[in-house]
Amino acid sequence: MKIETRKLAQLSMLAAACTAGRIIFQFIPNVQPMTAIFLFTVLYLGLKDALIVMSLSLILSNLYFGMGPWIFGQWFSYSILLAAFSIVCRSTFIRHSFWLKGIFFFLSGILYGVGMTITDSILYQLPQPWVYYMQGLSFDMMHGIGNIVFYFVFLPFSTRFDRSTGGIK
Repeated sequence: MKIETRKLAQLSMLAAACTAGRIIFQFIPNVQPMTAIFLFTVLYLGLKDALIVMSLSLILSNLYFGMGPWIFGQWFSYSILLAAFSIVCRSTFIRHSFWLKGIFFFLSGILYGVGMTITDSILYQLPQPWVYYMQGLSFDMMHGIGNIVFYFVFLPFSTRFDRSTGGIK
């Protein structure tokens, strides 16, 4: 796989923004710009680039916060989330709908929580995964609300990215 220097710099900067955003917003539970940046990356650069940014961001931020087995759950959950968004965005109706994209940004917090519950239940052999999920539902709602906020904040800047030109306009 050969990546141009410009593309590598772009993906590295996005990963750095995700990591810095996660560190800056660490005092608000489950509110961070990572998910929104990942979804915008899928929308404007494609799934492959989003998976690269996601993997780099998870490694960098977990080096700061502490590495543990939960990184597998994070990687699994984000991979499923980004793949689902990539499939959803194939529809031009959804791709160009401001509100439908916003709804998906909110629902991505819930979907991420479901993925983490599945992996945590397997990893830690939890006897009642639904109880575990229900206890974390408020955090998933915070994640979804944070994604909506970052969707509105980043939307004006995201139009600078275009998949057809391979990067920044």
